[in-house]
Amino acid sequence: MSIQDILQKATEMGAADIFLVAGLPVTFKCDGHQERMGEGFLRPDAIAALVEEIYALSGRERTNLDRREDDDFSF
Repeated sequence: MSIQDILQKATEMGAADIFLVAGLPVTFKCDGHQERMGEGFLRPDAIAALVEEIYALSGRERTNLDRREDDDFSF
């Protein structure tokens, strides 16, 4: 699953937020409620790959992430 797939699903669902948490499925915030995508869970390496895709798609540097700070994205 790519970040584009996740963003497409979020758009279809009208999601306000996407949560990528190790040990849980991709989770969307829709109408104030969290909805999980499928039964599978995200492994840390899968999240790392998605994060790399997010930074590449946004054209931003990983500065905040490398300093262990929060980072937010809007697409």
